[in-house]
Amino acid sequence: MGLGLEVESHHGYNEHVGPGIVKVFHPEKFHMNKELAPELFERYRREFYGTYFKLAIPWVKGELVESKLQDIESWAAFKSRFTQALSYTLDNCASGSTVAIFTSGGPVGAAAGEVLGLSEEKTAALGWQVKNASFSEYLYSKGNISLVSFNETPHLLQSGMQTLV
Repeated sequence: MGLGLEVESHHGYNEHVGPGIVKVFHPEKFHMNKELAPELFERYRREFYGTYFKLAIPWVKGELVESKLQDIESWAAFKSRFTQALSYTLDNCASGSTVAIFTSGGPVGAAAGEVLGLSEEKTAALGWQVKNASFSEYLYSKGNISLVSFNETPHLLQSGMQTLV
């Protein structure tokens, strides 16, 4: 954009790999990144997310068989990675500065859940409600962080422009 802004990348803001639990426990329902005929897309999408939502809360609670999840980051590890990244960002921003973090639904939900003191289950579910290209606003001052707005999309006013994953 030519604004001369400082940009920093931090892996702590990467999305969790929760949907991978479907591939582990129900590989026949894992259709992500596959070429699908348009007439099958909606059916497979509903099938995948229905299965994911049934597995997600047990995953968040650490109740799934760990030996099957060797390549899947746990929810606890994701939350730790995310909160460390957020702490790093807050500790390293100058007083009075504005910081923009571009990330995905899981980290957006994790931020809101952390600030609001929600349970892990409610925090995970909050991430499922995040609209694509939405923004949330926080106020941080003297070690305190407050949620100002969540999941805002005033720039997407036309019908059909607001979407979920």
